[in-house]
Amino acid sequence: MSGTLTASTVKPGVRRSKKYTSGRVCEFDSCETVISVYNKKKFCFLHAPISYPRVRGHLPREQEPQID
Repeated sequence: MSGTLTASTVKPGVRRSKKYTSGRVCEFDSCETVISVYNKKKFCFLHAPISYPRVRGHLPREQEPQID
């Protein structure tokens, strides 16, 4: 057989994590929490605004149709 398989070289697939400036402090009044260099948000976990992930095909309980 003349058709043989050859392996290709492995490409580096791991990239470095994005870093932000160090020494940042939570922007909430009177909060002294230092934010990680890997956290892009400006508030710490306790003071971050609530955000809900997008869940496809599901409605929040408040919007579900009432079945009687």
